[in-house]
This record gives sequence, structure tokens and C-alpha cells, in this order.
Amino acid sequence: MSSNIQCLKSLTVEECNGLKFLFSSSMVKSFVQLQKLVICNCKSMETVIFESGELEGADKIIQMNFPKLFYLKLQGLPKLTRFGIGNLVQFPTLNELHIEICSSLKTFFPNSSSVEVSLENILTTNIEPLFDEKVDLPGLEKLILLHLDNLQLIWHNQLRGDSFCKLKEVRVEFCENLVTIVPSSSTQRLFTFQNLETLTVDNCWNIKSLFPVSIATNLLQLKQLTLRYCGLEEIFGKQEVDGTPRFLFPQLTRLKLSMLPELKYFYMGSYTAEWPMLKELLVYGCKKIKVYALDGKSQPALFWFEKVIPNLETLGLNADNETSSCLDHIPAWSFGKLKHLGLQSLDDYSVGFQFGLLQKLHNLQTFYLCDCTFQELLPFEGCTWKQNSQMKTFLQNLQTLWVERCHRLTSLMSSSYICFKNIKHLTVNCCNGLANILAYSAARTLVQIRTIKIRECELVTEVIATESEIEPTKEEIVFNQLETLELHCLKSLTSFCSANYAFRFTCLEQVIVSQCPNLKIFSHGGLSTPKLKKVQLTKIIDVEYIWKGDLNSTIQHMCGICMS
Repeated sequence: MSSNIQCLKSLTVEECNGLKFLFSSSMVKSFVQLQKLVICNCKSMETVIFESGELEGADKIIQMNFPKLFYLKLQGLPKLTRFGIGNLVQFPTLNELHIEICSSLKTFFPNSSSVEVSLENILTTNIEPLFDEKVDLPGLEKLILLHLDNLQLIWHNQLRGDSFCKLKEVRVEFCENLVTIVPSSSTQRLFTFQNLETLTVDNCWNIKSLFPVSIATNLLQLKQLTLRYCGLEEIFGKQEVDGTPRFLFPQLTRLKLSMLPELKYFYMGSYTAEWPMLKELLVYGCKKIKVYALDGKSQPALFWFEKVIPNLETLGLNADNETSSCLDHIPAWSFGKLKHLGLQSLDDYSVGFQFGLLQKLHNLQTFYLCDCTFQELLPFEGCTWKQNSQMKTFLQNLQTLWVERCHRLTSLMSSSYICFKNIKHLTVNCCNGLANILAYSAARTLVQIRTIKIRECELVTEVIATESEIEPTKEEIVFNQLETLELHCLKSLTSFCSANYAFRFTCLEQVIVSQCPNLKIFSHGGLSTPKLKKVQLTKIIDVEYIWKGDLNSTIQHMCGICMS
């Protein structure tokens, strides 16, 4: 048995609900070849390694080593309180560590020294870190922590040697009691994340700061920072430092701050920050922090628009008055690299800002609108802009239009807009004021459209609206490029078009229809779909589909199934 264990390279244990532990401490020395260890969905497991009763004297000082372990995953272990026991566990080659859905886990090894943590609005308290000097992980590059309900602190500063020094990616999500990643209040020697490239913290509502300024000023390899749905009050915690901290992020290309309602400070105090390589900037729902300002303004802000805009390829923001005012002062040439724009919380009073900004974006390829309260996408019909010569180039490079949760929107494209003629991808999600998506005249201009996806719009009865001035029997709409059509969760949808228009879909190969209980027929006029051979009932290709010879017959058959 021992010789067989010594040859073991991969071990996976799943759904063994009677197991309380996996192996004894005396067995660890046999796993000299083990490279991959996965333990999933074992409801009774309390520890991976338990102390062997056969150990006596000096052997009680347990030091465990997994010399070749490269990948470790612990998932769905609700009673797990620790990985093991002992004075030291070494993983010299461990590259990737996943700990997921282990609601009782607080620390990797028991009896870890507690750390005094003091944050604003939180009483000073002693909490145990997940990792301390008993865990040696010098080669770890990827750390994933998900749904750890009992976790309060990931690291303190008592770490062994070069443990965690190669860490490149950290992802922490749904850890509801996490207070911080590394506490600012510690007086121990600080370690650094000098190789960290990606940091994601998502849905951790009790966290107040990430880590102290002494770590933040050394994130020279950081490329992506994503903070979403958290209780953060400051991103980097205040510490006693000499002089004004300088935050230099020479490699950072993507920064996303989303739904951080308590965020007040990037750093509470004077500082300077530089992001010379920033290409993607998304800031939504951060109402307590001043995000943007113009250079020369006295009040501090997270970003100076003049410095970051010229390099940006992607920009996402809330359209508040202050942001609008800042962007109005930025010349059009500064937006030369901007290809993707997301706007959130626009209202009827913001459409002038929207139109003025879009006029500057000659290279815009993707336009995303979310949580807006206006009634019309481009409400300028009858105004002078339609005759303006600039409209020939307005949004001429736009390829993707995505509209989501705009519940007061009553018209997406009510008439023919020349600016949408090159759109290839159209997605409309959760817009409960729309009765239809495209006017007939607008649909005819979408000669480049390749994908149309309409999801969860409660009032949509048809995709293409009828226009009374158009004589149906003499007109045909040709979609020469459309390849994919998705209609999902549209409870009022009765047809793609209720008029007697003829449709030709030359390249249509994928149609997904799901949760559309009132869809009785696709269209009432002529219909040509030469490449279509099936209708999918789910997004997963070839899992569940129906075909009854043609699209209309297939839809009618689906309706019959729903009613039976």
C-alpha cells in the first residue's frame, strides 16, 4: 500500500459524505509524487489531515511536505475548519490554490496567532488570518477564495521567508465577513505583492480596506484591479509613512470600481497617483467619492480626465452633472483611442450630454447603456441634427449596441438612423417599457447586423414594429449577414413581426427561443431561411432543439407543446 501511495500523482475525492478526514499526518511523507489534489462536496469532512496517534516525542512536532504538489482544490466542504495540524506545512511547488464554499473555514492551520485589527467604525478586535508563518507557499501564483463565510482576514505579516512572493492572481468573492486582506494596524515587517498582476474582490460587504499603503506603493506589476459590490470605505489603508505616498501603477491597464456605495477615499490623506498604461476605466455606483476632475481643480479626485482620457480604449461611467461638465471640456482629439463606451443612469436631462459626447467619438465600436431613465435612445427626431453634415460620420464605426435595464425606454429605433447602419451586434436586456425593438424602416438599414439578442423584456410583443405607411405585400426586409437570433424570456412576444412583411435571412444558422409562452408564429409574410436547420431551446448548442421543416412550422409546433 505504501509503495502504491508513493507513486500516486493525482487524487480526487468527491461526494464522500462519511469522511471526516482524508489521511493521517504520518501518511503525508508518502505523497512524494502527488501533483494534484482535489476534494469536493464531502459534507462531513472537518480536516484534510488529522494527527496520527502513533506519533510520539519529537515526532509530535509535525512538519509536513508535499514536494511536488502543483494544484490543490478544496470545494463544497461545509464542516471543514482546517487543512491540518502541525508546526509547518510546505508546498514548495504549489502553483494554484482554490478554496471554495467552505463556510466553516477560518484559518488554514489551527492555533494561528491572532492579529489586532482596528478600522474606522469597527472596534479593535483580534482575528485569525487564513495564512501565517506555518504555511510555506513560495511558488504559489494563483489564489482563489470563494464563499468562505467565516473568513475575516487573509494574511498578516508573519509569513515564512519567501512565501507568496510569486503570487500573480488573487480572486476573493462572496466572503461576507472579510474585514481586510492585510491589516494596516500591524507593526510587523510587511511583505509585498511585487509580482501581483490581477486582483479581484467581489461581493465582500464587510471589507473596509484592501491593504496598507506600504503594500500599495509596491504594486509595480499590477495589470488588472476589479472591486465590485463591496463595503469598502478606502481602497488602501492609512499608515504612518515618510512624506506623501506615491502610487505608481506602471503596468495597470484595467481598473473597474462598481457598486461601492461606502467608498470615500482611494487613500485617506495626501498622495499622488500615476496610471500611464491605463486603457480600460470603469467606475459605476461610487457616489461618495469624487471620481473625476479637471486638472487645476483644487478638490482632490481619483482621476484627472486630461491625463487618463487620451490613452483610454474603454470608458464606463455614471452620467452625473460633475462628470458631464468635466467631459464637456475635453477636446475631441483626446478621445481618438476610445473604442468602447458605457453610460449608466442617464435621464432625459442628460441626453444633450450623451449626444455631445458621442459626436466626439469618431472611432467608437461598442456603446453600452444601463439603468437609464430616458424614453428614447436618440430623442432628436425633427431637430437640426438630422440635417447636420456631421451626421454622415456620426457613430460610423459603431458595431455593437447593448441596452440593459432601461425600463422607461419606449422606443429603441423608431425610425431610420444612419448612424446605426454598420451595427453588427444588437443586445437588449430587461427593458420593460419596450413594446417592440425596431421600426420597419430602421430594420432595413441594418445591413451589417450579425447577431440580435432580446432577453427578459416583459412588454415586447414583436421585434419588428409595423409602420402604417408601409404597404406590407410590396416590401421585403433582407438580413444578409444575420447569423444568430436569440429570443429569451419574452412573455408577451407573439411573433417576430405581426405585419405581412416578407423576410429573407440568407445566413441565419442559429435561432434560440426559450421561455416565450405566447409566441405562436414567427412571421405572417414570406419567410426564407435557407441555412437554418433547427431551433435551439437552450443556449447550449446541440443539447435540445426542434425542427419541423421550416421556421414558422417549428414555432407553431413549440406553441402546441407549451399549450398541451
